[in-house]
Amino acid sequence: MTDFNDETWLDRAGNFHGEKLHVVERWRYLDPNTIEYKATLEDPDVYSRPWTLSVLLHRHREKNFQLIEDNHFTQDYDQFYPPRPPAGAQAKAQGAQQ
Repeated sequence: MTDFNDETWLDRAGNFHGEKLHVVERWRYLDPNTIEYKATLEDPDVYSRPWTLSVLLHRHREKNFQLIEDNHFTQDYDQFYPPRPPAGAQAKAQGAQQ
């Protein structure tokens, strides 16, 4: 993948990249139930050398398993990140210390 711009980040933590970012993605079947995903990122303006991430994806094999979309992840979730303690939890913790 190429043609990136400075309006995107690599993750929610704000790790950035430059306009010269080049990503090579590879998908490989390891067995009938496992896929290996690898991505190599190169950006000479940001990184001193290319780096690779790797993730193993496993098929769910439970009886009657159904993959259901979680509507929470299709909406804006800035209000949930970073996680905050429940309302009143801080006051409760302070009261326990006294």
